[in-house]
Amino acid sequence: GQLVVSQSSLHPAGTAAAFIKTVNSKTLSVFSVRAVGENVIVNTINLTFVGSDTINDTNYLTSVGLYDGDTLISDLKDSIKVQTAQTFTLNWTIPADTVKDLNVKAITNSLSPAGASETVTVTWTASTGYGLASGEPVNVVTAIPLTAITVYKEGDYSLAMDTLQTPFSQGVLQPSSDVLLGSIKIRVQREDMKLYSLKLTSDVGGATSTAVASLTLYDSDLTTQLSYPESVNASAGTFTFTSGDNLLKDVVFQKDVYKTIFVKGNPISAATNYFLKIAGADEIDLIGIDSQAEKKKGSLDLYNALQGKFTFTDEILEVKKNATSPSGTVSRGSTAVYAIWDISNVTNADLDITDLVLTSKTGLPASSAETMYRLVDEYDFVLAAQATSTVVAAGTVTFNDEVITGGAITIPAASSKSIKLQVNTTDAGIWKLGTQMHWTIFAAADVTLTSGTVGWGGTVWSIPADTNVVTLP
Repeated sequence: GQLVVSQSSLHPAGTAAAFIKTVNSKTLSVFSVRAVGENVIVNTINLTFVGSDTINDTNYLTSVGLYDGDTLISDLKDSIKVQTAQTFTLNWTIPADTVKDLNVKAITNSLSPAGASETVTVTWTASTGYGLASGEPVNVVTAIPLTAITVYKEGDYSLAMDTLQTPFSQGVLQPSSDVLLGSIKIRVQREDMKLYSLKLTSDVGGATSTAVASLTLYDSDLTTQLSYPESVNASAGTFTFTSGDNLLKDVVFQKDVYKTIFVKGNPISAATNYFLKIAGADEIDLIGIDSQAEKKKGSLDLYNALQGKFTFTDEILEVKKNATSPSGTVSRGSTAVYAIWDISNVTNADLDITDLVLTSKTGLPASSAETMYRLVDEYDFVLAAQATSTVVAAGTVTFNDEVITGGAITIPAASSKSIKLQVNTTDAGIWKLGTQMHWTIFAAADVTLTSGTVGWGGTVWSIPADTNVVTLP
């Protein structure tokens, strides 16, 4: 008989090969062992444990043993404090022409890396055994080193604003409740971790603000509440969440899995460009579940150039795609409709739009002219007979008070109005076969009102107000 030993596909690799020192038993290596020709009984296995920091009396492993799955099949070494070969005794049968995995497990809490981490390499240096049928010795004398694992002193994590979840910058009706004002995406490494504390700071023009009365943390589903509402600290403009105080449950982050915490708030007074941030370098604190070590970080703004800044006002228009906005192949025409928006006034005063910028996400033809575009309402009343300007490079078409009928599009209080974009696409030399259009109102600044702004009025986030993709035949 013969034994063939190699590195198992289950041997820790990649992020699985990086973990922290802990009192919990960890798999340091997995050998693949195959018996050839007959059943083989393994009696001894010699292993070395070599650290990037020398294994010695102050940097060592404890409770080291060999396992078949989770079953201990060898003697258990109380500690290994040298880098010379250690002999494990066992009575392990490998059936003929069968592969079994041998797990080497140990407790790593007594390792003392000189720096942030150290590596440990496990090598099978020799083994003894015999063939069950032949009675002949079956020994391995060639060393089989496995790839190293890395043991860290503590877990770590990365912080970022979740750009896929944070609303675009726009207006928010005040007062209102449970409005999404920010998101924090966290990915932990080396071990599972849980949130211990988090301090969020408000910012309006470089100063703190009390425009939001309270904040609440929510899980990734946006509905499961992770904390009680936390009232703003009136003097500091901050909100502090702490385990055992206002956190409702353990907020656990699984190793190597992204998780987003959502922050909802209750705006109660006017503010312009309000945003949240983790101001200090140590104002979020996670604790390792294995290591019980704290790791503090911070200095994160929950906004970027397009997202996360909000203007709180009691004058809001909500904009959304009309349910009948064209889609797919749409016929050409001198006044063909290619996009429709619904605009709702959720406040108690008439609001006037004096400037409207529409953006084609697919660009504009090089010979695009202002006279090709016009706006009508749901009754086909002409709101603007032509555009004020077009910018081919930006894909924008602007209508201002100079071309808007009466100088403004009035949205009456507590009512809605539809705006249709008509484009003259009869010239096939300009509007070529297969041309696509995808119209949007890209930013809150693209809708100018005499008073108020567009944004969240309790139903939809207005920006971006994308319509459907249409194609010319």
